[in-house]
This record gives sequence, structure tokens and C-alpha cells, in this order.
Amino acid sequence: MKAVCLISGGIDSPVAGYLMIKKGVDVIFLHGGKGEKNEKVEKLVKIISPKGKLYYVNHRSALKTISENCDNKYTCLICKRFLYRCADYVCKKEGCDFIITGESIGQVASQTLQNLTVLDKAVEIPIIRPLIGLNKNDIISVAKEIGTFDISTTISTGVCPFVPNQPSTKADIKKVLAEEEKIKLDIEKLFYK
Repeated sequence: MKAVCLISGGIDSPVAGYLMIKKGVDVIFLHGGKGEKNEKVEKLVKIISPKGKLYYVNHRSALKTISENCDNKYTCLICKRFLYRCADYVCKKEGCDFIITGESIGQVASQTLQNLTVLDKAVEIPIIRPLIGLNKNDIISVAKEIGTFDISTTISTGVCPFVPNQPSTKADIKKVLAEEEKIKLDIEKLFYK
């Protein structure tokens, strides 16, 4: 089996990737970046998969477009759906079977059951969430055990300017689709090395 793992540089996604590698899955990584390489993410990939392949997509550019054109409360969901589509693009290119994410039920607004359902509808390929039932302490324990925790917890400049004050926790797929109609993102052109 082969999969694309969305890796953010936080605590959860490296653990998700690691758990699937441990299951024998050949994992390729995808990071939503700012148009440049990310040393922190590259260190994390090297720890969990020394020969792992890493793709970059200009997440910052896409997020700016989303935040300027869409209802603010859907920013996180539309952003995540965009990343799922980018992962799907890599899956097709690399012959992968599914996408891996570090999502765990209820940890943040986009990870409510209703919002996870909306996220799933962004692509047809299966989404596997190895951390879905774990609590944060369980995930941190694994991160410490595999040596990713210290790197994951170093400060990095994230997407804070775009995070909504009141994100939707019970999004309606029809409303999300209507918001997505307001933007056009050429996924292929947003990839960089």
C-alpha cells in the first residue's frame, strides 16, 4: 500500500505518518508551505522516513485567496479541502491508495464529526486518520517516543493571520460548496520544490 500523508510540522501529523509506516505503508509526504522549503518539516520527515519523498504546495497563497473571497467562518474547512485535493493530485501522480491525516476527533473546530464529513467530500480517494480516537496526551507520548516532539514544538510562523475568530463547527456541505465557487485555484501551479 502507498499513501500521501499531509504533514504540517505540528505534533499530530508526523505521528500519523509514523503509525502508517509502522503498518507497512509506503508514505509520501505533502506540506502546505509558504513558497519555500521548510527545514522543520524536512527534519520531521527524515526522522520518521529517512528516504521519504516530500512535496510542497503553496498553502499560503491559496489561503490568502480563500480568506479574501470566502466567508471567514469556513476558512479552515475550505483550506483543508484544498489540501486534500492537493494530496489527491499527488496520489494520482504517485499511484497512491489513500490519504493520511493527523486529525483526531474534536481537537479543533475543523475536526468535529460534521466537519470531518464535509472534508471527506472534497475527494473520492479514502482518507485514513490513524489518530482519530487518541487524545492529545496519547499522541504526545508517541511523538516523544519516536523523537519528533521537540522538533514539532519549536515555534514556527504558521497561518495565524487567516484563522477565523469563530470557525464553523457544524458546516453544511452546500454552503461550503457555494463558498468554494467564489475561488479558482490551479492546484498544479501551486506545487514547488
